[in-house]
Amino acid sequence: MCLVDSNIKLHFFMRNYQILLFAIFIMTMGSNSSCSTEKYLRNEKFKITVDGQNNIIIEDRRSSVHFEFAPIFIVFSRDDDPEMAHRPANIPQLPYNVITWRAISDQGNEYLQQKEKDESQQGDGFDSRILDARVSKRTANLFQAGESMELVPVRVERRDSAFVFHYDDEGKPFSFSSWLSIPDIGYPKLSFEFVPNKDAFYSIGYIGAPTYELPDVREIWQPMIWQEKRFPDQSYMTLAYRCPLPGTLVYSGDHTLGIVADPTEYPFDPLPLAGNSRFGVAVRNESGQAQPMLFAPVIGGIGSAMKTGQGFDFCMQLYIEPLEMLNAYKKLATDMYEFSDYRSNGPHQLNRSLDNMVDYGMSHWSYFVDSLKGCAYSTDVPGAVKNVSSLNPLEMALIADERDIYEKRAYPIIEYLLSREKFLFSLDKKQKIQNPSRKLNGPAAPVSELTALYNISRGTSEAFLNLAESEYQGFRTRNLNKKEAGDTWRNALALYRATRDGSFLDRAVDGAQEYIRDRVNKPSGDFNDQNAAFFFWNGYTPDYIGLFQLYEATGSLEFLDAAHRSALRYTQLVWFSPVIPEQEILVNKGGVAPHYWYLKSKGHVPMKAQEEMVPAWRLSAIGLTSESSGTCNGHRGILMANHGPWMYRIGYHTGDKFLMNVARSAVIGRYSNFPGYHINTARTTIYEKADYPLRPFKELSVNSFHFNHIWPHMSILMDHLVTDVYVKSGSAIDFPSEFIEGYAYLQSKFYGHKPGNVYGEKAWLWMPGKLLELSSNEINYLSSRGENTLFIAFTNQSRKTQKFTFELNKDLTDFLPEHKVRIWMNNKKSGLDLLSNGSMNLEVIPQGITVVSIEDLIIKPVFQHIIIENESNNSKGRHYQSLEFGTARAMILDLGHGLKSAYIYLGQDDKIFNKVIINYSVDGGSSFKMEDSQYPFEFTIPLDKVSVLEFFIKGIKPNGSQELSKKVVLGP
Repeated sequence: MCLVDSNIKLHFFMRNYQILLFAIFIMTMGSNSSCSTEKYLRNEKFKITVDGQNNIIIEDRRSSVHFEFAPIFIVFSRDDDPEMAHRPANIPQLPYNVITWRAISDQGNEYLQQKEKDESQQGDGFDSRILDARVSKRTANLFQAGESMELVPVRVERRDSAFVFHYDDEGKPFSFSSWLSIPDIGYPKLSFEFVPNKDAFYSIGYIGAPTYELPDVREIWQPMIWQEKRFPDQSYMTLAYRCPLPGTLVYSGDHTLGIVADPTEYPFDPLPLAGNSRFGVAVRNESGQAQPMLFAPVIGGIGSAMKTGQGFDFCMQLYIEPLEMLNAYKKLATDMYEFSDYRSNGPHQLNRSLDNMVDYGMSHWSYFVDSLKGCAYSTDVPGAVKNVSSLNPLEMALIADERDIYEKRAYPIIEYLLSREKFLFSLDKKQKIQNPSRKLNGPAAPVSELTALYNISRGTSEAFLNLAESEYQGFRTRNLNKKEAGDTWRNALALYRATRDGSFLDRAVDGAQEYIRDRVNKPSGDFNDQNAAFFFWNGYTPDYIGLFQLYEATGSLEFLDAAHRSALRYTQLVWFSPVIPEQEILVNKGGVAPHYWYLKSKGHVPMKAQEEMVPAWRLSAIGLTSESSGTCNGHRGILMANHGPWMYRIGYHTGDKFLMNVARSAVIGRYSNFPGYHINTARTTIYEKADYPLRPFKELSVNSFHFNHIWPHMSILMDHLVTDVYVKSGSAIDFPSEFIEGYAYLQSKFYGHKPGNVYGEKAWLWMPGKLLELSSNEINYLSSRGENTLFIAFTNQSRKTQKFTFELNKDLTDFLPEHKVRIWMNNKKSGLDLLSNGSMNLEVIPQGITVVSIEDLIIKPVFQHIIIENESNNSKGRHYQSLEFGTARAMILDLGHGLKSAYIYLGQDDKIFNKVIINYSVDGGSSFKMEDSQYPFEFTIPLDKVSVLEFFIKGIKPNGSQELSKKVVLGP
């Protein structure tokens, strides 16, 4: 048994105290004198009666529909320890660990089958204690976890404001009672009290909710993977800690019904984990029907080893809404579990966090391996590097106006993704973990990346478009072993953006309409979708991001509506519980941060952290998701929340405040630098700190670091800043974008390559690091430059008016003693003011926006203008060539003046050549030579704007012999 945390002990004490009060209430009221003459309970939503068979009849007064809930429970018991533990579920097509027990007998049990883990199931999040454990005589069927006894009431009486149900205790090793009450506002509450008179393991389950045959069910929901019409193949239980909302739901007819744990039963602290889960939920009953059920405690779990006379009580709510599933789920989150726009910046001003991330991404602490042009991935795969997109650092190079970011991060990753076969690259021929590739058989870059690069280069780099069109015609395995088709409607949309060929848009529209018909409007009933990757959560739900992009391209509400519904479905995987208390929580007890067990096993040392009391909201995972079906048993919430900005826009365009609140909750007020990957073992503030990632890898032991996430994480913050201003300005401040696809969750918008507008005036995003100093942490800003004008949009992230001072960085702008400033407050012109010596006082109302335009300010970009002023020479020529020699590829890449080069790489490796030499000349001039004696064999040759490159390649084989290529010409 797990040790009980002091907060859990306090919770148990309070609940037992409530039992005592209820018992005193029953005894003092007397068996007759307390009986009410009323035959029903009622509030504005429900009227409740009890029929002659002691069944609970609930009338939904809004729809006049009646539902029957029987006050029937089941008690599981056993004398021996059930040894509750997670094991792989062996569900075809997907990885998922379920809670299991030692079966009580050999008769009639559905034993688990042993499953060997594959190479992809290694690294952070994959728990070898689960995946390697034996499953002999273990069951995942909750009805086989203990001896069972069904409890049916023998009588009922009305006592004050509750119906009390009595059960026959004679001959049973326990006493039991239940009662039903209803608050003035809210849903019926069903509570029970259980007192054993024998030491044993016990679990009490409520099994009296309405039951449904599958053909009559329109949707079900059981965390984490059973959504839409995907029904469990047996009676699996989901423990409390894996419940985004702690219950199960069935949508049939015009109502959604569910059984949900009362919020008082789900403590906020400590962090919910398997070991402190006080209850579990299920939706498949013993007969194979759909039926919401709840079990507390979980047999073998905390609180289930009971002593004689030790009382246990629990309260659940009977959830009934005349709504379809997704709207009912939204209402459950907001009404019962009080979800709202609960976050503010707190101490973490978002621009400062972004500046810190940029500095970190360029530092040695970010573990970029220059020789391999990739982000170290040794956290999961020793010796490997991984990149998923060059667009993230390219975006930051443009917006932050920093050439170093382009030269040291963006451009090397461009070459990497053009040449490598997969995102994950390792020189180790024996490395199998997560299926890396050693081959230069690119591009690993997806079609959308190639078309975005083509657009950003103003069409001067034809190689990007040539490769995109080639990839569209074929198949590619970019990550793990997932084979992707090129000719998808999403890729057709990408090619339309690059070519403006209407036939591509037609294909995108036709494909998306088919997708809406077959995937969005038709609930999925299984895990057999060959186009979905059932691991990351976006493989389980429809593609709201792709659909929203098509809405942006076409303006068709058909795609917006589909994106909206799909985004709402994704929220069924977002945390909305437990309820956040209005109190402070002690974290980092004893001056030590939580020690993540996975990193501890890898030799990472404990981290010191200041013990502090902080508001509970700062510690909450609400608004985040766990990582995946295969790792959700260990990751509470991942901080890489790319869903935020997309949901912010979809919520804005559909008027859905719920989605907008999810979006803000995912991003705002969480960290001051790159925070690592996830929340996992205990409440802590250490990953909030600005210096958290600035230390040797072995000294990071609170959460895992995936260094290829650093630049994509910056794009989340950039996307949020732009979107927040877009929304708060009512779209009057808008900047065009490209799409960053990456894979899994690494999907964001790319900004900075084209001008946008600020209240009708042309402007380029321009946000060099530390441009402003702000006196308020609750203010974020978005800055852009016009013609001798600096626009700054200030947004208030709090629920209080912010009066603050901003001060311009003298090193980044040449300002005079005074500048005229135009002001817009909440999108209304508010007159003129003066910027004095680079400083000014402003005010922003709660959740509001104030925009300033500083006139006659000299702004001198140092890098971004090189790319954004790049012009195509419209010259058609040999910009990309495939060579038979060494399966080499050669291409010209041109992103602006001084940023033009030829990139040449060989597909053949060090089995074929020991050394590769390239001899070249530019525009018929002198001959030069470059050598590469270490695989991968690749060359970058700087070029002038209209250069013609001639070259040939010489390969030196292991036996000393030589092989020469033909002469190759690249250029106009």
